[in-house]
Amino acid sequence: MVNALVHAYYGEKSEVRIVLKSDSLVVVNSGSMLIDRDIAIAGGASETRNPTLMRIFSFIGASDRAGSGLFDIWLTWQKVFGREPVLSESHAPSTVKIELPLLGNTMNKVKEERNGREVTARVSDDDLLNVIASSLHGMLAKDVRDATGMSERSAQERVKALADEGKLRKVKEGRSFRYFVRE
Repeated sequence: MVNALVHAYYGEKSEVRIVLKSDSLVVVNSGSMLIDRDIAIAGGASETRNPTLMRIFSFIGASDRAGSGLFDIWLTWQKVFGREPVLSESHAPSTVKIELPLLGNTMNKVKEERNGREVTARVSDDDLLNVIASSLHGMLAKDVRDATGMSERSAQERVKALADEGKLRKVKEGRSFRYFVRE
């Protein structure tokens, strides 16, 4: 949101829109990108359209003028959701749009049967496997909890069930297990 506000063009008919859909968060701001898309995503280069707004946000610690905004967004979405955002630019009128995919329609509660028990799932198996696959070093149940928002107990049950089905490989680590997607 800070990125959109700081880099928006505030001329005539300008707007910043933030729309939460069931499968994504979409942020659209007016104006065009001032630096190349790939350079912006890689980070380290900053060309601020509204330096006063950037300074105001820096006072509360929401910006740093380091050119790391899109880089941080990309890194976070790859780590947490296992997917990259989609960045697009259009002209006449000039707008920049970033679509941040969420876990699809999996945030709806779904009742499913596992090993003879009914459990409430908020994340599909495919999305859960994608989240775990996005980590090079595998994930503990608490990492899965942090990445998906489910309770630690639910995360433990889900990864154990996926391991029992042969979709995950588990490696003992202290008192816990680290889970990896089977290839």
